[in-house]
Amino acid sequence: MNYYNPRLVVIDQGPNIAVENKRLEGVARLKELYIQYRDLANKYDCDIISLGQASVNAENKKLLTGSNMDASKTDIPGQCDWIVGIGKLEDRGYEEVRWLNIIKNKLTGKYGSGQVLLRKATCRFED
Repeated sequence: MNYYNPRLVVIDQGPNIAVENKRLEGVARLKELYIQYRDLANKYDCDIISLGQASVNAENKKLLTGSNMDASKTDIPGQCDWIVGIGKLEDRGYEEVRWLNIIKNKLTGKYGSGQVLLRKATCRFED
């Protein structure tokens, strides 16, 4: 029985959610988790956005790529329709500047990157 029919579900720190099979670890656990996300999206006909960390090699980098994803470079991306990397420089004067890079796009096939401002006071992006 469905109590709600969401169009969009956002999962903060998506890679940290527990999976049913407690014996799975590492990349195998992440692959199973993202398969479950895809199955839920299909079952409830909704979009799911999972937010996750970038790896340490993404520090002080404008445009993130698939190699900057933490933990899984192939299994998580394989389950995603699109992936956006959000880069940030630590340089003075760039505290609120973020760079968005479309890493993967199975939906439209369009790729690109751009710069936005993240207004910390309101937690809003502006172009």
